[in-house]
Amino acid sequence: MSDTATGPMTGPMTLRQLLVTLALDFKIFEDPKSEARHLLFDAMDMDLSELLLRGDDQVPPEDFARVQRWKAERLKGIPLAYISGKKGFYKTEFIVRPGVLVPRPETELVVEMALARMNEAKSVADFGCGSGCIGLSLLQELPAAKLVSVDLSAVACEVTLANARNMDLAARTEVMNASVEEFAGDQSRVDEGFHLVVANPPYIAPGDTNVQKSVHDYEPHAALYAADEGLAALRSWTGVAMKVLKPRGVFVTEIGAGQSAAVQEIIREAGFQDIQVSRDLNNIERVISAMKPG
Repeated sequence: MSDTATGPMTGPMTLRQLLVTLALDFKIFEDPKSEARHLLFDAMDMDLSELLLRGDDQVPPEDFARVQRWKAERLKGIPLAYISGKKGFYKTEFIVRPGVLVPRPETELVVEMALARMNEAKSVADFGCGSGCIGLSLLQELPAAKLVSVDLSAVACEVTLANARNMDLAARTEVMNASVEEFAGDQSRVDEGFHLVVANPPYIAPGDTNVQKSVHDYEPHAALYAADEGLAALRSWTGVAMKVLKPRGVFVTEIGAGQSAAVQEIIREAGFQDIQVSRDLNNIERVISAMKPG
């Protein structure tokens, strides 16, 4: 089969031919070649260097069959992370499954900003932990720290625990299946206090037409959408962060595009100082951090 072949995938086929055919099948996506590479690499547990070295190797029948199954699911719009059960984030590959928000590259900014502002934190709270990617990534970098991960979703709590075990961090991780507001209702948490609170709240306004169809169709709405033009959870969680942080503790949260001014005002009204903003690779103000006076 030539590298320009079209139509359904049939074997035998080399890795390079399979990649080209996948890209043709994925022309419905914005970046077909990237979609094809990511699916092939995940399905065959390989990377670009291996492809370059083994591009003329024939694809084993079992791998070929797996790629075909995954391709059919991806063409339905199912996120690749749900198909493969994993997603790379920061320095680790995290377990991901339906019911948990898929980690995004821009969310790594939360980790980076938190470390830049509080690199000796000994107590960390992760609000809306999802897969656990933010809090557990921080725990890897903060060997003296302990983590409390909070999420209303039982699935998220299960996945966070599984990732903590995989990363040998379970002994320093507590997972709490509760709302962030319930967490703050525990006076012992308030008395204990935290050096660092990180958050990835739902911040999309219901009905936002810019949300990708596959995201809306397959990812958990409770982790995506919030009332008050997407600001309800940000406002509530900011208040909780102020309550549970130690004096001079730091709060770091991801925000949505166009929300920076409004969120800075929310954070300022809550009593925080020294507000800093970080932009993502698309030059969008994506992460805001601030310090509790002390």
